[in-house]
Amino acid sequence: MICALKQGVAYLTALVGLLVLCAGVLSAQEVPGVTEWHALTDRAGVVGTQALPGAGTAAEWQALTERAEQAVVDPETGSDALEVLRGQLAMFREQFDEARGANASRIASLQNQIAVIGPAPSGEDAAPEAAELVAKRRQLETQLAELSGPVQVASSAHARADGLVDEIDRILRSRQAEQLLVTTVSPLNPVHWAVAFEALRAATSKLWDPLSPEEVVRRDKLLVSHLPQILLATIVGLILIIRGQRWSKRIVGKLSGFGGRGLGVWRFVVSLLRIVFPLIGLSLLAYAAKTAGYLGARGDELVRLIPVLGGAMLVFRWVAEQVFARDDDAALIALSPKDRAAMRFLVSGITLLIIMNTLLSQIVELDGADNLVKTVVSFPFTVLISYALYRIGRPGE
Repeated sequence: MICALKQGVAYLTALVGLLVLCAGVLSAQEVPGVTEWHALTDRAGVVGTQALPGAGTAAEWQALTERAEQAVVDPETGSDALEVLRGQLAMFREQFDEARGANASRIASLQNQIAVIGPAPSGEDAAPEAAELVAKRRQLETQLAELSGPVQVASSAHARADGLVDEIDRILRSRQAEQLLVTTVSPLNPVHWAVAFEALRAATSKLWDPLSPEEVVRRDKLLVSHLPQILLATIVGLILIIRGQRWSKRIVGKLSGFGGRGLGVWRFVVSLLRIVFPLIGLSLLAYAAKTAGYLGARGDELVRLIPVLGGAMLVFRWVAEQVFARDDDAALIALSPKDRAAMRFLVSGITLLIIMNTLLSQIVELDGADNLVKTVVSFPFTVLISYALYRIGRPGE
């Protein structure tokens, strides 16, 4: 038994090492969406030298407020850019709010001391003050001005940041309300079917635009230069997809032979490898396809969806296998074996429908399709998914 345990641990260690190697390859590549995010945040501030109380530099704050003020008056500013600006303004606002309370006890103490001394005598008949009182009042007032200055600056900046945040919130709420009130044509009208089908056909045909001879030569050179890593990613990805399920089952089987307390937890954790192995394999295949350089701009956008859609499919399948397990003892819902098999089939069908709907919607969106086309294209999938969910809610019928 000890030998078998050592073999199982060694086997699991080797697999984890392979995962780390694959993750290192993936982490070195460009992650979809990160570039766009950095492009937005890079436009939100510059480097300065004069420090503000409780926040960054005066140049950063000034640049951010000017950019935010220009963004709120420009109707072409995207909601994503406004969200980024709002987040940075809110961060400054929070820091300014903390700075407003800085030295509060010291300021209150100075104000009390000045109040005890009293105001300077005024008028021609006023008795002269002692030189010590005059010097002390002047000293206290100087200290109070030094401590109150940064607080007043922070209060002013806080009010400005709060106003800009409120203005951005109003714009975003207005846009969200407009989106909710947008009306689309009914997908049940057969007149729109031909228009949507033609738009889908045209968008699909543009996925593989003909290349010029110069572009073919350039891509051939790119393929040759990246051929080793493309082959490595493809081979490892296929191995993880084809063998990942079997490896995870084998590991779970070895753990089941050991018995002992906590076995159920370990079996649950290891069962997650049924998601991890194929997902890494899909990510490696997507990387290999994108690096080959033959898919074009639209093809690359679709390839980026492969790990996301593949991950969704694997997660749905894994959840279905846990909830509607084949084993009566492992099933989380008490149904007959026939009903559990039907539930697993319905979950798989919903997953495939979601993937197909997402791909087709992305294809027409890349071609600049309007709401009419998107609605008609998505409508059949919406109906089928709704029916599948209805069947899941009424097992045994």
